[in-house]
Amino acid sequence: MKNTVIGKFLAVIVGVALLFSVAPLTNVSAAAVIAIGPESGTVGTRVSVQGQNFEQDTSYDIYFSSQDTNISTPRHISIDIGRFKKVLTASTTFFPSFNAVFDVPDKLDTATGGQYEITHDGDYYVYVTEAGRTLILAKAVFRMTGFAQVVVDPASGNVGGGVIITGTGYVPGETVAIAWDNRDVTNTHVGGTNVVNEAGKFVLTFTIPDSVYGLHHIRVIGSYSETIVKEYTVLPEIRLNKTTAQSGDQVSITGSGFGASRNVIFSLGGEIVNVEWVLEESERTDETGRFVVNMVVPDVVPGEYMLVATDASSGVASAEKSFTVEAPPLNRQLELGLVNGRAGDTMIVSGKEFLPNRTIMLTIDGIVEKALSPITTDEDGSFIGSFEIPLLPHGLHVVEASDGVGSSTAIFSVTRVLEITPLEGKAGTIVTVTGTGLEAGIAVLVYFDDAFVVTDPSGVHAGEDGAVNFTFAIPACPPGNHVIKVRTDTFTVTETFITAAKVTVDPDVTMVGRVVTISANGFAPNSPLVLSLNGIKVEGIDTGAYGAVDIIYTVPHVPDGTYALKIEAGGVVIAKDITLVANASFSITKGAVGDIVEVSGSGFWPGKIIDVKWDGEVLSGTVVVDSEGAFKVIFKVPPAVAGGHVLTVSDGVITKEETFNVEKTAPAAPALLEPADKTKVGGGSAFKWGPVTYPIMDITYDLQILRGTEVGELVLEKTGLEDANYKLTSDDKLDKAGKDDPYYWRVRAVDEVGNASPWSEVSEFYYGFIWPMWATWVLVGLAVVIIAVVVYIFRWRILDLF
Repeated sequence: MKNTVIGKFLAVIVGVALLFSVAPLTNVSAAAVIAIGPESGTVGTRVSVQGQNFEQDTSYDIYFSSQDTNISTPRHISIDIGRFKKVLTASTTFFPSFNAVFDVPDKLDTATGGQYEITHDGDYYVYVTEAGRTLILAKAVFRMTGFAQVVVDPASGNVGGGVIITGTGYVPGETVAIAWDNRDVTNTHVGGTNVVNEAGKFVLTFTIPDSVYGLHHIRVIGSYSETIVKEYTVLPEIRLNKTTAQSGDQVSITGSGFGASRNVIFSLGGEIVNVEWVLEESERTDETGRFVVNMVVPDVVPGEYMLVATDASSGVASAEKSFTVEAPPLNRQLELGLVNGRAGDTMIVSGKEFLPNRTIMLTIDGIVEKALSPITTDEDGSFIGSFEIPLLPHGLHVVEASDGVGSSTAIFSVTRVLEITPLEGKAGTIVTVTGTGLEAGIAVLVYFDDAFVVTDPSGVHAGEDGAVNFTFAIPACPPGNHVIKVRTDTFTVTETFITAAKVTVDPDVTMVGRVVTISANGFAPNSPLVLSLNGIKVEGIDTGAYGAVDIIYTVPHVPDGTYALKIEAGGVVIAKDITLVANASFSITKGAVGDIVEVSGSGFWPGKIIDVKWDGEVLSGTVVVDSEGAFKVIFKVPPAVAGGHVLTVSDGVITKEETFNVEKTAPAAPALLEPADKTKVGGGSAFKWGPVTYPIMDITYDLQILRGTEVGELVLEKTGLEDANYKLTSDDKLDKAGKDDPYYWRVRAVDEVGNASPWSEVSEFYYGFIWPMWATWVLVGLAVVIIAVVVYIFRWRILDLF
């Protein structure tokens, strides 16, 4: 029993060994294959891959590609396949098979290093290579979906209408067919190329076939891609062979897109009208919803109506068209407000029996003419308006007024006009001649005082519109009336041209020494001309061949003001006012002595010396007017009493005067120094005070000695003292005065124009004999001598005492 078990166990081992020894031979003999699931889907679909008959314990790379290749012969990734994406690496184990899963990518790599975006449906391929190698061992096909899309525009319309069918995401190169409600119409109603381009796109035009009202289906059928169905709604429509007719006229009505075999009701302006059925004797639509009928326009008021066709069964399918019922033939009449007119005149135009409420278009000789304001007929077909007569040659012209259906005409003639401007001037004046309504191409000539005048341009002829516009210059002539004639072979205009002497002065406000321009014209030709201003004359000027001259005139040195500048030639005298301006401005007109004053002048004679005077006395040094007539003087206010003083500046001819108000000033009060207050003085004593600082003028001092009180009797007064002290002299006799009846003294400063400071404070003093200091010293000396003598005489006795 034990041997039997051992035998069976050995048999199993041997069988397994034989099985594995045979397996490698089986892999070599069978080709590697893969199976995928699902076999179709969109980008991102999860796909499983099952591999069989591969090497054991080996890794394999799995690629997703948009390119196909026959792998019955060696093919390689990145060599034979240029667009691919490695989606995973799978490995076999003990068994020669593997199971793996990957997601369908949206982009592929290219052999050149770029990327390829997946944008369309179609067949894509799964390839397997040994890991790290490029030889393709197996492949499977994956059908890509989800990219194909179709847009139908519009989604509703009428039979015979056009539809654009746009497809994207299709397989490049596949063909597309179009079906209408399961009926292939690719070859009958579709235009454009039905082969998908390299971008996976196509664009087709589709004409809606005869169909009944309502929802239909457009099927887009790709040879590779799945069929896409789009809805399209057919709408009813009526068409008329004419949209305007008169009562009693016959109108043909064609309908489409209605229901099949349906009765149709017709109305005009809401009123039912009878029709004659042409397409179907059953008086119903055919199986495609079409009909053809004839309608006799009923007798209604002329105007615009809505013609409506409605499905009698449901009332849903309905179509309408605007239709105008015309009035019977009209007897249109046009009238003009003028029989004759000139270019530019306003022509009144009126009409009657035109179509009501219509815009009127005007033409003249067949050319459209714009009215001054839009013209519209009223309810009765009448109108009134106006237009401006355009440039037209002389003769009759036809005006036509039209309401868009009928018209009427009227005739008017254009009047010749020649205008000459100006009719006053001088020799050389440019005169303009304008003309309208002349004969086309006719020559125009000009004569001045019966002498032919050359025009600009020369050889003038009227244009095709009968208009001229040219100029000519007035020839040399004396002042007075002259005759201008402008004439053609059929027409002459005569005007009087007045020439008169004229003078302009520019500028007419200026300064002496400046230059002004004097333009004189209209004088007798070649006559001497004299200028005079304030008696100063300028001669040697001639008026020239045209009696005109431009003079550069330097204004002479005269006082400023307004003058009559006289121009005389050939016995004609003209005076023109010219104003000469000179100014002197003063920086201040009020101040104190010593203040700085600046005087600025303009309009004075260049190069002249300016005198500045104060109350007639010259103040300034040498100041010369510059080339522009300007100057500047700076000085200090001189010593002067307070009040007004006359300040003048003059170049010898032009004088400007200003009143300068001097403000009152005074020096400060002096401070008393000696004698000190309440001290005694004697004859020959000196009074001293502090000097007063007063830089603008020299000053002197007044000294007063009073008796009794501060405002008592004046005892002594000294004025005009130049020094800040005064010593009493023998002539200054003062009575003795003690403390019971003292003297007082005070001082004030006075400038050189008499302005006095306040009095100083008073100081009290006494007056009498004063023991002189030298006498005291003399007595002291005598005492010393006497003592010395006594000591010498009694020296021995004095010694004995000690």
